Amino acid sequence: MCVMGWKGPDILDFSLEARRFFGIQMRRYLNSRPQRHFSGSAERDAVFDMIRDAWIELRCCGCLEGLSSRGRETVYRTTIIIFPDFIADAGDKCLAVDFKKKTRIGPSRYTMGG
Repeated sequence: MCVMGWKGPDILDFSLEARRFFGIQMRRYLNSRPQRHFSGSAERDAVFDMIRDAWIELRCCGCLEGLSSRGRETVYRTTIIIFPDFIADAGDKCLAVDFKKKTRIGPSRYTMGG
């Protein structure tokens, strides 16, 4: 079991290491977005949770033990998190739909589904 407050034999400052990892992963995510920013708090929270979960897994697997600062940074940069595409990134191509009424919200008169 991995305990978040535990510090390994090299007494790493895991709060600093977490900030480094989060910074690398957050930049990677935002640079992959068309607008280079979050579309809203739901997207931001989901991405944050995914990065946090990856950080916990990385800490718990033991692969950071004994690595130099440069070695840890290499691990942080080569860790790939598969982020989903968020619908809100579709911009004006996004359709607003009322799923209960099965209708598009807005100027369209079309019914969605059957």
